[in-house]
Amino acid sequence: VAQGAVAQGAVAQGAVAQGAVAHPPGGEVTLSWNMELVARAWDPRLTPESEYRGIAWNGELSCLCQYFHPLYFPGMRDRSEEVQRDIMAVYNSPEVKNAVARLGGHCIIDFAWLG
Repeated sequence: VAQGAVAQGAVAQGAVAQGAVAHPPGGEVTLSWNMELVARAWDPRLTPESEYRGIAWNGELSCLCQYFHPLYFPGMRDRSEEVQRDIMAVYNSPEVKNAVARLGGHCIIDFAWLG
């Protein structure tokens, strides 16, 4: 998929496009569904500005952003280094690193930063 709008259209129509799947160079892509449901208890401390999403690739956290990326939270601007430091400390813990390794080193991880 060369353009985001094309991918959006394909997804909206229920199609799965192989070009939109990230895979290692030279590696084969196998499209299959492996769905899991994760439920968590309600916690009023989890506000939109406290939720972050990370992407692990080859066992390393290669991307970290706010889960609700279209929104701007002015109070978080001055805390970005603190948030990143705390999330990296959790990511680098043996429990998380082992879980990522069991997933093949490639996954999406949601974080809640409670300060």
